[in-house]
Amino acid sequence: MKGIVTLTLLLVILSLSNYSYAHQLFNSSEYRIAGYIIQIATQPEIPAVDTVAKILIRVADSNGNDMRDVNVGVKLYKNDVLYYTHPITLLKDGHLEIDYIFKEPGIYIVEVSLYEHDGNVVTANFNIGIVKEFAYIFGSMIILGVAMPAVIVAGIILYKRRIRAASR
Repeated sequence: MKGIVTLTLLLVILSLSNYSYAHQLFNSSEYRIAGYIIQIATQPEIPAVDTVAKILIRVADSNGNDMRDVNVGVKLYKNDVLYYTHPITLLKDGHLEIDYIFKEPGIYIVEVSLYEHDGNVVTANFNIGIVKEFAYIFGSMIILGVAMPAVIVAGIILYKRRIRAASR
């Protein structure tokens, strides 16, 4: 019986770990505009206040292929106040990483501008949420999400054992 419990718990844990990134990340988004795919994410997924976070930007064509030799500029706003401007940068492989320290929690707007060779500018806006308390809540929810299936399985097994013991 212990072998069945162990095997069941192992299968539950393995099934949960295989799908740990099946959801869209908290601070990630994709915007399709003018034949481009502009994607953004943060690393870590939930940046902490006063620590270095990476803002990851990817520019691709409509087929999902990384754009080569494309000029991109980035601006960061909070409450309509400009906090940071990243200079226009030529991306050789369609990827840009920006290190940034968020000084206070809140919703930030990241404005990504793509400068086309003909002079047109394509702009996409993304939200990034920085919340002090959310990291604790999110971490607790992950722990509960892993622990609860194990508790439920153990409860079912104990319930069945009591029913068998009572019927004897």
